[in-house]
Amino acid sequence: MRFEELIDTDPEAKIIELLEAAHDRLWMGSRLHPDFYNREKVKQAMITTANKVNEFHLLFDTQANWQERKSQLPWIVDLVKNGRITIRKSEYPIPHWMVVDGKHFRLEKEHPQNVTKTSNLIIWDSFKPIADMLQDTFNSWWIQAGSIE
Repeated sequence: MRFEELIDTDPEAKIIELLEAAHDRLWMGSRLHPDFYNREKVKQAMITTANKVNEFHLLFDTQANWQERKSQLPWIVDLVKNGRITIRKSEYPIPHWMVVDGKHFRLEKEHPQNVTKTSNLIIWDSFKPIADMLQDTFNSWWIQAGSIE
């Protein structure tokens, strides 16, 4: 198991690295900031990952407006329509995590809504008890979330 702590950094490189590490499934919680997710490298990594994994769950944070995001990120809408991403909306604010193949994790520290630089803890090849706990937590948020329109 290896940890990386990234303090007040732009997470683009690590998010791309985690997306590229996914082989079977990716679970992700996000507000989907268009300024970040429309960056060409991030967008391409998301599309590539969605097309290669068996399961891509995207948990949309309640603090963001899905109707706005649909027009700002039409490529995500296409992935949802094509069945490559399953998206649900949380009824309450959630931490923005990534769960990659149940063993790699990105845990983002809470931050104001329009901040690009964030603090993150990246866990590579997590021990099973930690991985199980993090997956169970994310899965409970997923189960409680509602469908989007």
